[in-house]
Amino acid sequence: TYSEDKIFDWLSENTLTFDKSFGDHDLNVLGGFSAQKTNYSNTSLAANSFLTDQISTLNAGIISSGSTFEEQSSLASLFARVNYSYKNKYMVSLSARGDGSSKFGVNNQWGYFPSASLGWRVSQEDFFKPLTSTINEFKLRATVGKTGNNGIPNYAAYGTLTPVNSINNNTIEQGFAQTSTSNPDLSWESTTETNFGIDMAFLENRLYFSFDYYIAETDQLLLLVPISAVTGFTEEYQNIGKMKNT
Repeated sequence: TYSEDKIFDWLSENTLTFDKSFGDHDLNVLGGFSAQKTNYSNTSLAANSFLTDQISTLNAGIISSGSTFEEQSSLASLFARVNYSYKNKYMVSLSARGDGSSKFGVNNQWGYFPSASLGWRVSQEDFFKPLTSTINEFKLRATVGKTGNNGIPNYAAYGTLTPVNSINNNTIEQGFAQTSTSNPDLSWESTTETNFGIDMAFLENRLYFSFDYYIAETDQLLLLVPISAVTGFTEEYQNIGKMKNT
């Protein structure tokens, strides 16, 4: 047997960053665009009836089977982020991104994922100064954000075809038959997470403590679900169901 896999992946990321400090204010702005494409191909051959074990290349036998396979996927993203802090005590971060994936149906290839976070370094406040000898660092933070998942096979949203033979006037003719369902509305699975946290440091910053409480809700789960065989198929990928973690 002989098998060869080829993967060619290219990624282009372009970002523009602006930094500015003025007085007690610090500002950082980032914007960008990225594009990615992956091509995968496979070639497989098999031979038997070798006359000798001394020559192991396939030409020394009789080719019994062969196949080739190829698929590709692409992803495009737009993203932006703004970070702002005042006196290194109050921090705000806002971000947003849009991602378009070839894996999804033609009606819903793009997903949009915003996020926001707030931070307050309480230990930098004047009223906290008497405690800094015991608690060296005390910070409160809160975050809410949305992320996406496109972890499904390529062409899962499209009705794929396979060659088949049929009889027409006592003659064998080749045609094609659909092997999977088409779901043009298949789209991103998304997770919205809310997080509240506390960071503390003791013993001249030698001991750190962090506490986090989060709620993560995943919606529009990407699942391969059974469908009625009356359709001619037994399963298809759908956005269905929710899941919650705390």
